[in-house]
Amino acid sequence: MIMHDIPPSQRLTHDACGHTAHLIETRGRVRVDPRLFGKPARQYHVECTHCGVATPPVYSQRIAEHLWSLGETALIPLTQLPALRIAAERSLLAA
Repeated sequence: MIMHDIPPSQRLTHDACGHTAHLIETRGRVRVDPRLFGKPARQYHVECTHCGVATPPVYSQRIAEHLWSLGETALIPLTQLPALRIAAERSLLAA
């Protein structure tokens, strides 16, 4: 799994600290499963490492930016990101 900091389409700041947040693109899979072949392999989230918060990983850059703009109601601790990536892949298997 590879993580890239990519330029967002809008300026992302976190109200609590005033720092600029980062839009992160994650490429690859957490689990190797042949049933995932042909399904999306990129996930996006926005994170502020100073505050330790992020948006849940989603399969669209625009949705990740929108969740960040919603504020505290859509944010999670950074420590929950790995578990949410696995849950997203499991939901692809169930679809």
